[in-house]
Amino acid sequence: MKKHVQLLSIIISFVLIVASFPAFSAAGEEGALEVATLDELKAALEHEGGDASDPLIIRLTADIEQTGTTDTTVPSVKAGSYVVIESAKKADGGSYSLIQSGKQVQSKIYNRTAVIKVYGHLTLKDITIDAASSGRAVSVEPGGYLTLESGTLITGGTPVSANIKQGLGVYVAAYAQ
Repeated sequence: MKKHVQLLSIIISFVLIVASFPAFSAAGEEGALEVATLDELKAALEHEGGDASDPLIIRLTADIEQTGTTDTTVPSVKAGSYVVIESAKKADGGSYSLIQSGKQVQSKIYNRTAVIKVYGHLTLKDITIDAASSGRAVSVEPGGYLTLESGTLITGGTPVSANIKQGLGVYVAAYAQ
């Protein structure tokens, strides 16, 4: 009986140790589209966005800088797509950023400018979205969904005009989630 109790104790200890390891998603490591430029990011966002259980994963492998944007040049998550944008780890352990460094051109549609627009489902993970001194960082459009996971930083942003001062970090339009 004493040996059975010892064996059971060892098995339970082993299970507890294994259960304490962080969970890793195979989808997070394999099959991610790696991007290092704005053009690569926009091309990756043109892919079909998967579904809720198997989203399209886009991994930044460098800081991506935008220099002035209009409605047609802003990277956008398409309606109906499920996308995760995450950062690869830098050598120093930090994460990469999507940065707006130039002046944004005011949008003709509802005066909304952004570093990235969301019409579908977007999850940001371990990444910085920096609107610097121009416009909004993220604009969640009607029907869009935005999830911020650990390690995500939204920063910067200034009014694009004297009349528009709301939602400088994340703007959520009516009927967005």
